[in-house]
Amino acid sequence: DWESEETTAKQSNYTIQENLGTLEVTEYAKEIAVVTTGGEYTYDGTAHGATVQVNGLPQGYTVQVAQSSASATDVTTEAVAATADQLVILNDQGKDVTSKLNLKYTNGQIIVNPATLTVTTESATKEYDGTALTATGKVSGLVNGEEVAFRTTGSQTTVGTSQNTYEIDWESEETTAKQSNYTIQE
Repeated sequence: DWESEETTAKQSNYTIQENLGTLEVTEYAKEIAVVTTGGEYTYDGTAHGATVQVNGLPQGYTVQVAQSSASATDVTTEAVAATADQLVILNDQGKDVTSKLNLKYTNGQIIVNPATLTVTTESATKEYDGTALTATGKVSGLVNGEEVAFRTTGSQTTVGTSQNTYEIDWESEETTAKQSNYTIQE
């Protein structure tokens, strides 16, 4: 300020050559944790996903989106990788700065184990009369309204004992359950 009381120099006696520095404010540099958590589930016919949590954001920064598209409904033969594939973090001016931050990702996994399908066949007894002895059975443990084509196949005509066996037709039109989603307990 050439007009200030503290200034003793005259502006006309000087030419100004500038060599100006740069002021730069960078985004937050400390590590920010992005943790994706899946889980281990027993098959229940519904989709299971993962949650994403962001920890260590500085004041003024907000998470606009933190999600994982990972999902598993049927029994998994390998764990489904659960990653934070949808992440948007905004700085205090509302600008997307996700790619400029020091993010440390911890990924999870989703595992779906088979449900237990219990098969029970009944026992029966009779005196020999030359006709086959049979008995009924039932299936329990089907989830989500699923059905299977089930019938008992055990038969005993002569004097003696045999198991009351059964059959599940996984390919039948009336079967809506997938065999891979169940383990059978007899």
